[in-house]
Amino acid sequence: MSKPLLGDSLPARSHGRLATAYRRPHCSLLIHPPALSPSPLPSLLCKAALLYDCLDASTLFSTPAEKSCRSLMNITFVVNDDDKARHASLEKRFLSEAAEQGLVNLAGHRLVGGLRASLYNAMPLSGVEALVSFIDKFTRNVSR
Repeated sequence: MSKPLLGDSLPARSHGRLATAYRRPHCSLLIHPPALSPSPLPSLLCKAALLYDCLDASTLFSTPAEKSCRSLMNITFVVNDDDKARHASLEKRFLSEAAEQGLVNLAGHRLVGGLRASLYNAMPLSGVEALVSFIDKFTRNVSR
């Protein structure tokens, strides 16, 4: 009799026979075997680098997270302006104009504020490129 593809750690009877529990494989391995599905990491790194490079070069926006602690999934950024009223109005204007361009859900946490771009797998590279282009255009318009 041939051994099952995933070994004998999955059947519940294996767990009942022994005093110790088998370590079960993560369920995503059952759906997408690592050898058959490409890693999303290179795409995520590319998207994050593109947006962080734009924000690092920006005079209007900055990222509060230190470079060694930056998230690849949720990129937070804020408007650089010491005047609180101008800061709030620029943030609202950014969100409004971004929504007109189809760039939505960029508001940061409701208690912390700021802005946030989520780069999960569903976000295509073209979406990040559109956001970077919009940030550059917005910065030029505000700087006038």
